[in-house]
Amino acid sequence: NRIHLKFKPSVTAVTLFVRDLPKSREFSKLLTDGEPIFEDEVSAAFQTGNVVINLLAPPAVPELISPCKAAAENSGSKAVYTTFVPSVDEAAEELNKHGISIFSGLIDRPWGIRIVNIQDYDGNIWELANKL
Repeated sequence: NRIHLKFKPSVTAVTLFVRDLPKSREFSKLLTDGEPIFEDEVSAAFQTGNVVINLLAPPAVPELISPCKAAAENSGSKAVYTTFVPSVDEAAEELNKHGISIFSGLIDRPWGIRIVNIQDYDGNIWELANKL
């Protein structure tokens, strides 16, 4: 039995819990349209296409997810965030120039994309992709 919703959800924002907001802010500037569209002492938000990437420092997390708790830092990756770029090869080269290392890729996937994976300063996995 399939559930049919009367609305069609679409992802408009992703919130990442980050340990080091200044480092994460610098990393996000490289992957998005540049400067934050909003920031304060515990958060920064960046626009990329139609999606907002929210960075949230530890003091602000409980207010957002209470009564739930954030996962422990050493609990491993829970998600991969994919962003399409014009050229994965050029993106990888540029990221290397900024000291961001690739941990897997350059890989051509059977479903028609070329990818490279990087991690931000908090261990979140970012997959950069382009169509083959």
